[in-house]
Amino acid sequence: MARTAILISAGPRRQSFAALAAAAFLLLAAVPASAAPLTWIPAERAMLRVDDQAVKEWDVFQVEKKNDRFLVQLGGRFLLVDAQQQQVFELDPKTLERKGSDLLWDPEDRPEKPLATSDWVVRDVGTAFRIRVRLDAEGRVLDLQLPHPSSRP
Repeated sequence: MARTAILISAGPRRQSFAALAAAAFLLLAAVPASAAPLTWIPAERAMLRVDDQAVKEWDVFQVEKKNDRFLVQLGGRFLLVDAQQQQVFELDPKTLERKGSDLLWDPEDRPEKPLATSDWVVRDVGTAFRIRVRLDAEGRVLDLQLPHPSSRP
């Protein structure tokens, strides 16, 4: 309390500097820190079918061993599948960076609007986790199955 009294009685220059420093601190504290890019690792033993057909060129990536968000690569196309929110986003391949077999992607690069989807099935089917979703604009059905970590060799 004594410091406050000294600071206030120190004169207008010190008061202005203190007010400016406090305002700068509040502004910096209010700005959210940029999230670091997420590292997406290849999903082991994943199975992917489109319209009940095998896909020639594909891959599935996940963050650690979580079963709620996946990056599905179909040729040069990347889809972010969020099973929990039941949303699919098409990602610009330029926002992804390859690092060995992993992918780096910054969540801030997520498009604002998800693709139109329907007929979601998200369930545990015994030895695997299954996500099935229809991409409405294309009329295609993605069917993704990932073995549970406990059933992986």
